[in-house]
Amino acid sequence: MVLGWVNLQEPLPFSKNLGRQSQQEFLGFKTDLMAFLCFYVTHPNAETAQKISRSLIDRKLVACANQFSMESAYWWQGAVEQEGEIVTILKTVPENQKAVELAIAELHPYEVPCILFWTVEANTAYENWIRDATVVQDPV
Repeated sequence: MVLGWVNLQEPLPFSKNLGRQSQQEFLGFKTDLMAFLCFYVTHPNAETAQKISRSLIDRKLVACANQFSMESAYWWQGAVEQEGEIVTILKTVPENQKAVELAIAELHPYEVPCILFWTVEANTAYENWIRDATVVQDPV
């Protein structure tokens, strides 16, 4: 059941002395957002995924990598291919987006690697850990 909408641009009737951030905190909204990036990368096998992930982690370009297997179907050179692949999800700070993208492309064996990334948010402690575990680097 929806009881009504709250307009955070206007003071809440019961909180005239609160500022906008305090109103959001009062309502349970996260006010200290520090978004980070997740990369989704496909690999031909576990060894390649581990090699690329470890290189990025060792260089502190990413904070961590998650790896899992999957089945892929795709068009390649005029035919539909279907095979097993390994996916990694890599987490880093937004400032490292280009450096991570270039490092993956340099290490990856595919002619056209799948390198997707998007901005995400998480709990503050996790976001702080990602920031602490990475070093902002200029793309080489």
